[in-house]
Amino acid sequence: ISPGSENPFDAMGVMEPSVKDSSYVAAGVKEALRLAGAEAEDAVVLSGYSQGGDHATHVAAYLAEESDYNVAFLLTAGSPTGAADLPPGIPALHLEHVQDWVSGIDGIANPDTRDRVTMTLTNPMVTPEGADAGLGPGHRLDNYRNGAALADASDDASLRAAVASLGAAVAAGSVATRHLYRLSREELPQREVRVVPRPVPGPREDYRPPVGP
Repeated sequence: ISPGSENPFDAMGVMEPSVKDSSYVAAGVKEALRLAGAEAEDAVVLSGYSQGGDHATHVAAYLAEESDYNVAFLLTAGSPTGAADLPPGIPALHLEHVQDWVSGIDGIANPDTRDRVTMTLTNPMVTPEGADAGLGPGHRLDNYRNGAALADASDDASLRAAVASLGAAVAAGSVATRHLYRLSREELPQREVRVVPRPVPGPREDYRPPVGP
């Protein structure tokens, strides 16, 4: 495994949710909330696409257990989130597409609970002519933007409940202030290692040879 770069969302960052439960990203998000002036019991809405949704799911669990914030909603799109455990009471909506292999890379279906709802899109997708194929047409962000609009307009009871939870978290008429923070990975300073030679044992001053018969 390469040592990675300053970007916490590089190839090494892909493994952090499953190997480290996104502990580094979670700590960074918690610090960003503090710097932004968030206070105890403030509602926090987390969202993420692809790898970002994987991180967002673990961060939601971390903040619910390790902070005083109210994790009010979680939205993911095209993210492998089936293996992540969320504490009860966190409303979550997972958007996935049948042609998107990224959301199914963990091989585990999302838990079907009262709090967690998964909307699976089935509309055929093709890569637009001249566009970069990327990770496949099903994983395109525009696909999930359209999926979010469909979820918002759906009459499905589970989707309506999820959308209502998001609406309650983002109060109508509230004023938003934007804060932008950038996470980066830094190497820990190398500690100097000194080799101290072990002294060669010599004769003890209080040693007396045994006296023969």
